[in-house]
Amino acid sequence: MEERRARRPERGEPPRFPPEHGRGAREADQQVPGRDPQEVRSAGRLRRVRPPRGAARREGAARRPRGRRRLQHPLLRRLLRLPDRGGEAGGPGIPPPSPRDVGGQRPSRGARHPSGRRLEPRDELLPVAAAPLPPPSRSANVKRILDRYVLGRFLAALATALVAFLAIFIVLDLFEKLDDFIDQGVPLAAVGAYYAFRVPEILLLMLPIGMMLACIFSLGSHARNNEFLATLAAGISMRRTLLPVLVVGLLVSGAALLVGETVAPRAAEKVNAIQDEWIKPGRQRSMRVRTNLSYLGDGGRLFRIGRLDVEKGRMEEVVAQRLEGNALVERIDAREAVWENGVWVFRDGYFRRFAGDGLSEAVAFQERAEPEIVETPADLAKIPKNQRQMSYRELSAYVAKAKASGGEVRKEEVDLHMKIAFPFTSFLVVLLGSPLAALLRRGGNALGFSLALVICFVYYLAIRVGQSLGYNAVLAPLHAAWIANAVFLALGALLFRRLARR
Repeated sequence: MEERRARRPERGEPPRFPPEHGRGAREADQQVPGRDPQEVRSAGRLRRVRPPRGAARREGAARRPRGRRRLQHPLLRRLLRLPDRGGEAGGPGIPPPSPRDVGGQRPSRGARHPSGRRLEPRDELLPVAAAPLPPPSRSANVKRILDRYVLGRFLAALATALVAFLAIFIVLDLFEKLDDFIDQGVPLAAVGAYYAFRVPEILLLMLPIGMMLACIFSLGSHARNNEFLATLAAGISMRRTLLPVLVVGLLVSGAALLVGETVAPRAAEKVNAIQDEWIKPGRQRSMRVRTNLSYLGDGGRLFRIGRLDVEKGRMEEVVAQRLEGNALVERIDAREAVWENGVWVFRDGYFRRFAGDGLSEAVAFQERAEPEIVETPADLAKIPKNQRQMSYRELSAYVAKAKASGGEVRKEEVDLHMKIAFPFTSFLVVLLGSPLAALLRRGGNALGFSLALVICFVYYLAIRVGQSLGYNAVLAPLHAAWIANAVFLALGALLFRRLARR
């Protein structure tokens, strides 16, 4: 019997396949030359790959390819140098890799060793020549894209929170004062101006809460979507990712300090003027004639006036004292004083001068001019500003006057230091909230909102406790104003340190 030998198909001739057999074998028109008939799916160009078999060496049923669900955020494709290229066997080929990737080349067909033998799979994975690294501008471009993306989400959340708080505050205050507006016949334009001038005060009060909510909502959304993992895969640390948010927090604190010194005091004066003219007109009329008032003037002078008529420039039952430190130096008791030619003239009274050991001089007079008193009738009639509505410069001058007159100024000194300490609350809540939002990946917006409110409530409580300790002389005024900021600064630094280790 003549031995039959397999003939190799010529070029261009269709290949011959063995007869199909085995459960799950390929159809005749799907057979691949040179492979076993039991192979049921593409081997992905890996040679001698057979399907799994049981203990009886029987080929198993063909496995159906499983589609892979890709959970790629659009930011992931922009940050990663190479997107996810994994595919199913038999699917589209892998795109050509970059020259610097070793072992990622396609197997070459028909490649042979110089000795003539056929190359094995390991022999085909040869390193290629190294290509120059991409220019550094690509990394800088990625960071700029990331900064714009993070800042855009953060600023949008901040604007939404501030607008919402502003609207809620105005609506609640409007319902509270609606009866006064109607009873006094306040025009709509005056009502609008009243709330427009209150906007700086409201924003300064709600800014820390808005910053915290913006951190929790925007950065928490990044964490839940695993976008921070994409930045880490791109070689960008968490500190660098959160850096633009911290810079914005510092800038907002500086802007709050500037607004509190320039815009807010003037806006408060406008609010008081509208109240005196429309909402409480009786107070404006009472400023023309005031009774039983005290006034702290320049040069350590303290006035106690029984009745003041601003239009006539006349004071009745006047006591004017001048103090140096805690010591009383001079005292004038007069029946009345009249403003004449820019000088106060006291009538029917006594002038007393005090030395270190007690009274040294007492003189009765019918008329006595005091050109050293520079306060005008309008100055004496002014209602003292609320210390919260004063600027740092105004409150500092008031503290200096009170110290010169020997008064107790501990409360005023605490409030003076709070003028600088409170604006930095916006930066500190960002320092605390940004790593906290990045670490907490579970929970939705409700949990984030609750967490932000709790943190802000604890912060405000710590500020009030520090103020109370300063008012009661338990802490120095400087320490009482900054103790809450110091505690939250330490907590924020610890959270950032923990975040850097992850």
